[in-house]
This record gives sequence, C-alpha cells and structure tokens, in this order.
Amino acid sequence: MPYEKNGKRKRRSNVSKSMLQYHEDMKKVRIEKPEIENCDLFLSTSPEISWQDGRRIVELDVLANSLRSCKMCTIPLQLHNTEGEKRQGLGSYLSVRCAECNFINTIQTNKTHVNGSRGPGVFDINTKTAIGLTDSGLGARQFNKLVTTMGIPGITAKTIKRERKGNKDP
Repeated sequence: MPYEKNGKRKRRSNVSKSMLQYHEDMKKVRIEKPEIENCDLFLSTSPEISWQDGRRIVELDVLANSLRSCKMCTIPLQLHNTEGEKRQGLGSYLSVRCAECNFINTIQTNKTHVNGSRGPGVFDINTKTAIGLTDSGLGARQFNKLVTTMGIPGITAKTIKRERKGNKDP
C-alpha cells in the first residue's frame, strides 16, 4: 500500500497505482490481484466505531449466559436492544436495555480474570493475544493489519504492552 514519507506520497514496487482512494473518514482500499476478484475493503480510521459496525471476537457461552436475564427483573435480554459498547482491546462490554423495565445491563463478550490483587478484570482474549504476539514475534502494527482486514476493530499498542508487562514471570 502507498505510504507517506517526508510529505510525499510513495508506493511500494509490488503495489498497483490505483490502490488507495480517500473518502472522508473512511479509507477505500481497492485490491486488484489475479487470484482475487476485485473487492473493496472499508477500513475505518475513526476510533469511534459503533457496536453494529464490523466484527467482534465473542465467546458465545459468556454472551449467552450474560443475556439470560436482566439484573433487575430477570426477563431475558435481547442483543438487538444494545445501546452502546465499551471496547477494551478485543473484548467488549455491551450496554443492553431491558425491554420490560428499561434497566441498562452491562454484558461482557469474553471471560475475564483478575490481574493482581485489585482492579477490574482483564479480558482473557487480550492476555492471550499479547502472549501469542510475543511468542510469534509480531507487533501491534502487524496484528492490527490482520484484524482490521477481517473487519475486527484493532487493539492499541498500549493495551498490548500493558498485557505483556502484566504477564511477565517474576
């Protein structure tokens, strides 16, 4: 893909000239390869991504158990009543409104564990990602290229560093 260096647009030798077109907040990437039919990928450059946009890595058992009942009235929750999302790395907390009592429930999409003696739980998926990246020798940039191509919101380098630091053996 083209990249910028010293304010000038350059391109790598193996990339076609018509690879990038810019459209306001979205990057439109056109891939033209003989083995792949022409396809358009839309990669958001905005950190604010709606819960309805893209894909997420979700543990179905955790999500199903969380949606089993409202914390106030015990009526089953429905995923289409989601009003917002708070992403923490690859895990998310969804705000789901109960159709009966209008209470907003906080739903986890992945398992968590406590890192240290206090503080909020850490998503297992973030810890496993940091360990996998360390073992494979990949960095945050390479990982984010992979997941954003699949339509999954990326993870910040700060989150990866924090997870790596928290998982070092004493």
